[in-house]
Amino acid sequence: QDVARAFGERANLMRGYARSAFIRSESYLKWVIVDHHHFDVTFLTTRAQRMRATGQVATNDICLCWCSLADRKLCRGDCRRLAPEDVDIPLPDWALKQRDRDVASGKLDPD
Repeated sequence: QDVARAFGERANLMRGYARSAFIRSESYLKWVIVDHHHFDVTFLTTRAQRMRATGQVATNDICLCWCSLADRKLCRGDCRRLAPEDVDIPLPDWALKQRDRDVASGKLDPD
């Protein structure tokens, strides 16, 4: 309930935050919940897709529909393997970059 209140009242802290940082929604939310209110969210095992006002899922989040949740630290591009055969999933730029970093660091075997 306290986390829900912090989330719901997060706009009240925006002016002070904006004095020291550019407001990006994800970074601001993390600051409110974790840094300002000190809630522990490390136990959360969810992923989210951003939905636009039109009801469409953000194009760079589409792959999360079929993302393997086994290892949340890496984007292995497995959404392309797990998606139904009739669905063409273009791997978004962020996922391509992350996959390349994971291969370069040895965390992921190149396929």
